[in-house]
Amino acid sequence: MIPHHDLDSSMRELFGDISLADPAFYKSSPIDVILGVDLTLPLLKGQTLSLGKDKPFAIRSELGWIIGGKANSSGQNSFHVNHIQLVSDQLINKFWELDSVPCAKPLTSLEEACEDHFVKTHSRDENGRYTVKLPFHTPPTRLGNSKQNAIRRLISVECHLISNPDKCKLYRNFIKEYLDLKHMELVPDCEINNIKSLYLPHHGVVRDTSCTTKLRVVFDASSKTSSGLSLNDLLMVGPRVQPELFPILIQFRIFSVAICADVEKMFRQIKVHEEDVD
Repeated sequence: MIPHHDLDSSMRELFGDISLADPAFYKSSPIDVILGVDLTLPLLKGQTLSLGKDKPFAIRSELGWIIGGKANSSGQNSFHVNHIQLVSDQLINKFWELDSVPCAKPLTSLEEACEDHFVKTHSRDENGRYTVKLPFHTPPTRLGNSKQNAIRRLISVECHLISNPDKCKLYRNFIKEYLDLKHMELVPDCEINNIKSLYLPHHGVVRDTSCTTKLRVVFDASSKTSSGLSLNDLLMVGPRVQPELFPILIQFRIFSVAICADVEKMFRQIKVHEEDVD
């Protein structure tokens, strides 16, 4: 038997000179071995030595006298239970939003300026196609030279395509489609050296899971010019007009049939105003 904390060593003197199984019974120490009842009871001889009610006693065993019982101790056990409950207005609002109809969030001043720019500058041709001007918050004259960086990026893309004929074919077809649909045009010879023109580097992104377009050519409007600014740095960011994914998934429960479709060339259906095409 081992106490969970050290006892007064004078307790040893209470039992005189009897032979103890553990002479240092009053010291707390790690447990060496645990004996079951089937092994412990045969070791006991039945003879006991009591010091009185609610005091330690001794039981004689084959190993010597074993000390047990109660012992006064100054040691105290303390237990602490912490329960933290955090309830904030933000958490409550999020909980309410899950069970309420989504409401339109107020626009920031920059988003309002961008939307106001669209309302004032957009137009629609006879075929119903929209034309918009780029929403600059900083004059495009702040852009520096972009041609050399675009050429370096183009050379890197070409080297990659040479080593990958299949991807090269997809890349060529994508660019050719751009020309055929008049979504871009060849630069006239007289404008090749126009220092005011902005050159956008591009690279291909392969999507094997796509059913319509395996490769898309992505134009990098975040590429920095010699002034340290990019086209994206000069444009206002308007409000998000697409619905968020979570409400879309929740609405799948409303109807028995859900239809998923791919909107092809969605962003290219909007024409850029002639003043901003270069």
